[in-house]
Amino acid sequence: MRIAACGVLLMIILSIACSEDSLPFGPESLAESELVYFPLQKGYKAQYSYYYKYLQVSYWEDSYGLARCFRKDGMLNLEVIDTHVKESEKEIFYKIRTAFSLQADYYFINPEDTIWQSVPDSITIKEYDLMLKNGSLWYVENAPSFEQLDAGDTTLMMASPIGCGGKMYLRLFPFSTEDGFYSTGVYGDTCKYGSNSETYAAMLKNKGILNVVFRQTSGGIHFDEEHVVRCDLIE
Repeated sequence: MRIAACGVLLMIILSIACSEDSLPFGPESLAESELVYFPLQKGYKAQYSYYYKYLQVSYWEDSYGLARCFRKDGMLNLEVIDTHVKESEKEIFYKIRTAFSLQADYYFINPEDTIWQSVPDSITIKEYDLMLKNGSLWYVENAPSFEQLDAGDTTLMMASPIGCGGKMYLRLFPFSTEDGFYSTGVYGDTCKYGSNSETYAAMLKNKGILNVVFRQTSGGIHFDEEHVVRCDLIE
């Protein structure tokens, strides 16, 4: 009986020791649990192709029209350059740097008349402060310092649970997605978000944001327009 009692006591102690509160709290462990769809930790990097197209087709007669197309191709690099853990509040702060560059810029009136334009060697660099708190990611602005992000102004980035857990707002990409995306489901290792049938995003387990796509179309009796911007993860 005494041995059995000791066994029960040992199991209780082990259960407490292995409770959620005793698990390591830090960027590395959370990248494998809460942030499995967006594994943020110092040194995390992601590279995206950038594609922009504006197409306008004008019609004067049923058999005659004129197409104008403006295209841009580029690259976006995203990297976590710093982290800070606030153990007492169960918060983690992330500083993300993005570098966006255009690599090609051209247009044509008809596909056979493509005109290439020179692209200046310029890179747009931006930094974002993020805070993980209560399972959600927040943008932070106007904080006293990076180590005090919880004293700044917060705006939701990804609702809990991250990866198909509600609404997501993305500012990290070089085009506006201010209306946000709603989670639509998990398909294998991919969770998908949508704003409407033409604007959507996805996240890939252990990789991060897979793609972000914005597409808008309009038209009338004498014209059709298509506006497309997208970023796709380069693996």
